[in-house]
Amino acid sequence: DGKGVGDWLKEELGLDECATKFIEEDIDGKLLMEVEQEDWKVLGLQKLANRKIFRQGLAVLQHSSSY
Repeated sequence: DGKGVGDWLKEELGLDECATKFIEEDIDGKLLMEVEQEDWKVLGLQKLANRKIFRQGLAVLQHSSSY
């Protein structure tokens, strides 16, 4: 759910300032992998460093969920 994504952003990536926006926009685990670069600013990923951290985190999730 959105709270799970918020927790992941905070605890795993240290992106506390972005977590609330993901929750407000109802981004859950299913939608997380569909978040595209044009969505990042809407979701609070304003800083270049935060965008890179987010992209790295997604890559780890994608790798860990692949068979």
